[in-house]
Amino acid sequence: EGSVRGYGIRVASSALGSDSWVDDPITRHVISLHIEKEEEEMSTLLWPLILHTKGPYRILILPLVEPAHLEAYKEMLQRPDCGNSVGMEEGISSLLLDLPCITG
Repeated sequence: EGSVRGYGIRVASSALGSDSWVDDPITRHVISLHIEKEEEEMSTLLWPLILHTKGPYRILILPLVEPAHLEAYKEMLQRPDCGNSVGMEEGISSLLLDLPCITG
């Protein structure tokens, strides 16, 4: 969606539940991947995926996160206000800084 194209901010074509719906500039490199299996009616969310493009190279990183952080992100994707301002509680930036894989 928007983040894959390099935006990471909400645009007119952003859909509820998408990465750019969260509307935070840090999501330019942090994306999620939704995998749906029609025959099993199952849906899987991989988050955070860090996507970095440099010249002809693309680096994709899938760090380990705690289930509580994934649930917080899922809730953020469905909120109409798309999260609070940067630095406030319950914002995407605060959530990312709280991840053990980021801060150690």
